[in-house]
Amino acid sequence: MCRGMRVLLWTGAAGAPVALLHGIEQSSGWWTRKGLAMKAYVIAAETIKDQAMFDAYRKEVVATLAPFGGQFIVRGGNMTILEGEWPHPRLVILEFPSRAAAEGWYRSAEYQKVISLRLKSSVGNLIIVDGFA
Repeated sequence: MCRGMRVLLWTGAAGAPVALLHGIEQSSGWWTRKGLAMKAYVIAAETIKDQAMFDAYRKEVVATLAPFGGQFIVRGGNMTILEGEWPHPRLVILEFPSRAAAEGWYRSAEYQKVISLRLKSSVGNLIIVDGFA
């Protein structure tokens, strides 16, 4: 249950309050998150060392995402550091429908064919993090 969570309401056809946020339900006077799918995000912070080889990787990696429902959310856009230090000038965020899909993509034969291009042409960090849909 999510106490203190703000939920915008309106009155439905039967006069009962209806949550504006998908997946939020009322139970015993409390609003709860039910049935929300847990998405996963692959986040890469990178410094490119060999632009030509990295460009080859960028061209090839796109086709490896679709079978796992992956899509780019951020792909190397302009970045502003607001606090602290950020060790790499490039940021990529991929969204997958689940952690299993993200891990399946990373371990897939298709991605393993091109990962060496990224590893040889850049240095950085790569993580998977869960998030709500």
